[in-house]
Amino acid sequence: MKPLHIDFARARPSTSPWAWLVLALGAVGLALALGEYLGAQAQWQQAREAHERDAAPAGAARTGSRAPVAPASPEASRAAARAQLALDQPWGRLLAELESRADAPVALLTVEAPGRAAPMRLIAEAREMNHAVAYVESLRGSPLVSTATLASHERREADGVPVIRFTVEIVWGGARP
Repeated sequence: MKPLHIDFARARPSTSPWAWLVLALGAVGLALALGEYLGAQAQWQQAREAHERDAAPAGAARTGSRAPVAPASPEASRAAARAQLALDQPWGRLLAELESRADAPVALLTVEAPGRAAPMRLIAEAREMNHAVAYVESLRGSPLVSTATLASHERREADGVPVIRFTVEIVWGGARP
C-alpha cells in the first residue's frame, strides 16, 4: 500500500520580485523623507539660534546678565495692573458657582467676564420668568457675589418653544477663595 501524505497546510507562495521592488522603493522614499526632515530641522535650529542671537542685547550676550528694563509708561503700568487683576480672578471657582446655581429650568448661554473692575454679564434662558428671577435670587445668595441684577429680559422662541432670554450683571465680592 502506498503511503498516505496528508498535508492540509498549503505551501507558502514565494514573494514576487515586484513586491521586493515596491518594498525597496518604499525604503528609498522613507530615507529621502527622513533626510528632508533632518535638513529642515537643522535649518530651523540655525534660524532659531540666529534669532535668539539677534534678539539678545549686545551687552547681555557677553556678560551673561540681563539688560536693564526701561521704566514703563503710566498707561502701560495701568494696563499691566488690569491684566494682573484679571489673571488673579479665581475663574474656576467662580464658574463652578455659576454652574451650581443654574438648575434645570435655566440654561446659561454666555458668560462675559471683562475682569474684576467691570461687572460680569450672563446671558441665560428660562421657560418662565419666575425661573429667571429665582436664578438671580440664588446668585444673590452666593457668598462670592456682591450684587446680582437682572439687567434685561425678552420673550423669544427657541426651536418653536417660547423662552425668556435674560441678562444678569454680577459684581463679584465677598469671600475670596
